[in-house]
Formats: sequence, C-alpha cells, structure tokens
Amino acid sequence: MRTILFSGGITLGSVSPLLPVACYFKERHNKVFWVGTKTGPESSVMNAAQIEFITITASKLRRTLSIKNFIDIFKFVYA
Repeated sequence: MRTILFSGGITLGSVSPLLPVACYFKERHNKVFWVGTKTGPESSVMNAAQIEFITITASKLRRTLSIKNFIDIFKFVYA
C-alpha cells in the first residue's frame, strides 16, 4: 500500500483534473491525502469524494505595497 499526497486549490483549476486521479488510487487501496487551505473550496470537494483533507496555512506576496505583505511573512514562517 502506498501513501499518496495531492495538493491544489483556491480556484479548483488544479483540483478538477487531479480528483479523478486521486479517486483512482484510492479505489486501489492506497492511502490518499489532499493538502489545501482551510478557506479554500477544495475541502468540501474532498469531503464529498471521501478523501482525507489536511489543512495548511498559506501566504502570498502581493505586487503592490500592502501591510498584508508584512503579515504574510509571519504566516510563511509559521507554515
């Protein structure tokens, strides 16, 4: 038995093509996990597909001058 980890989310653009692959491996008795953010829509999709979902903290750097860039540095270190 293998353990397989998938990741992706936010817009579901990467989730849509990977979900059938994850289900394929799950049906063959592999341990399948999906990693994403707790605020993303992928958690409900994985719930419906009965795939174990692990949440992580995500951060990003914006191209504009924003106080959120400073805050996200701490999120990045935490993650």
